[in-house]
Amino acid sequence: SSIAQAASPITALGPTGAALIISSQRPGPGQDALRWAAHDAGRVAAVFTELGGLDPDRITVLEDPDPSEILDEIEAIAADLKARARDDEPAAFLFYYSGHARARGLDLGGEILQLDTLRAKLEELPASVRLVVLDACQAGAVSGVKGASPAANFSTASVAGLRAEGTAIIA
Repeated sequence: SSIAQAASPITALGPTGAALIISSQRPGPGQDALRWAAHDAGRVAAVFTELGGLDPDRITVLEDPDPSEILDEIEAIAADLKARARDDEPAAFLFYYSGHARARGLDLGGEILQLDTLRAKLEELPASVRLVVLDACQAGAVSGVKGASPAANFSTASVAGLRAEGTAIIA
């Protein structure tokens, strides 16, 4: 099917890949609690398991974490990716966040995880490909972080066999 074909490059997550999927429904100052963030995170985990071929044991899901929990989990995943590294198989990493954000960071129920801190931690991961999806208002400010730049357009028909490296951010 066309969905399976479009998802086939994601299978690079495979046995050496990992995902960190986060939802935060808690409101910060002046915000309302979110109803669907945890549901969205669960659906993303399902997509990367069912279509992406990622082992469910390689997906970490955090609900309503504080900034230190997220940073600690990224460090744990970094150690795991390093231990599983294979010369013949590049590792890929998915980071997904659904919740509130402000221009300077992810809003985790009144605590802020600074976007520049998050990006630096993600860039340190020993993965050849990092996909970061920030499903939150104002999260696009991450593109203003030093080193971010828009990439050229591409079609899913042209990515078969693509050997990409780096970080892609969708916010």
